[in-house]
Amino acid sequence: RSFDSSLTWGVRGGYFFEDAPNVGIEGIFSQSPLTGFSIGTTSLDARATYADLNIVVQSTGPSARFYGTVGMGLTRFRMGASEGGQTHTKLGINYGVGVKVPMWTNPAGRWGMRFDIRDQWLRMDADSSMRSNFREALLLPPNSASSIHNIVTTLAFYFQF
Repeated sequence: RSFDSSLTWGVRGGYFFEDAPNVGIEGIFSQSPLTGFSIGTTSLDARATYADLNIVVQSTGPSARFYGTVGMGLTRFRMGASEGGQTHTKLGINYGVGVKVPMWTNPAGRWGMRFDIRDQWLRMDADSSMRSNFREALLLPPNSASSIHNIVTTLAFYFQF
């Protein structure tokens, strides 16, 4: 199944501690329509919603800041989204690395560009907790276990105040 040819949108916010300015927390919320889902000959309007909380550790200094992050989050899959549909929610982990490059700094704050890459990993067990329509749409055999690795790259502006 694919996230290709779909617009993923999201928001991210973070806080770095005064006593340890290289350690912080951040939260992310994003949503993406999914393509290629069907049961038999019926195509489904589907989407994935993702929310997580991460610990971030970054280098210090006035120039580029490299960082690593690890956290946990929930992914909710919704099949038949426009008709009300059915949902399936899974707990997963994510980890990644990135760099922030400041572009402008003044006493009130700074802004710049950031790039990161993360792996959002979750188990997708096709057991009795998963409705049969999800198993069929995801092409999972009954009582099977599999992992989903969603590699996410981000290029964005950041604002710090």
